[in-house]
Amino acid sequence: MTADDEDWALSDLDIALACPACGREMVHDPDSLALAYDRDWALLECGGCSHVSKWQWTLAPFVAWEVPHGVKIVPRRDVH
Repeated sequence: MTADDEDWALSDLDIALACPACGREMVHDPDSLALAYDRDWALLECGGCSHVSKWQWTLAPFVAWEVPHGVKIVPRRDVH
């Protein structure tokens, strides 16, 4: 399953994002929360330390980066 499918969850993607505060993997951790997400970004709360972080990524190849607090996430959309 990919983020291009209509019905998907963040945990369906073959990605891993570590909490910047404690290092715990958040995407597949049942104690972590995806507060909001779309096909190329997520707002996650760590299940270990409750740190909230924003992430953006590309899928092919997978490259992720943390978005600093106070910076707006601009969703990337392919224009055809």
